[in-house]
Amino acid sequence: LSGQGRGRGQVEEVVEYLKTGWSLCVLLYTDGSRHPESGRATVGFVIPSLGHVFGSWLRDHSSVTAEVVAILCALRWVGEHGPMMAVVCSDSCAGRYEIGL
Repeated sequence: LSGQGRGRGQVEEVVEYLKTGWSLCVLLYTDGSRHPESGRATVGFVIPSLGHVFGSWLRDHSSVTAEVVAILCALRWVGEHGPMMAVVCSDSCAGRYEIGL
């Protein structure tokens, strides 16, 4: 959540809501994108409270696929390190739709 391309106040409002409304949960923030020239996609997620960062490259995939893979990587991490209450945050409506959320 860098605030780039979004209203800075909106980002701060969402972050504050997550900190107060979901304070007992581990918050994971996901992102995925595709480079228009190379066609390579990147996926990643961060867990600020734990200082954990994950990132990886994909080959020749769409940005929606990259978003879905980022969400699935975050969910996998939760499954491997649970049990815990976790909230996976994504700005991708298409990615959430593709996995049925």
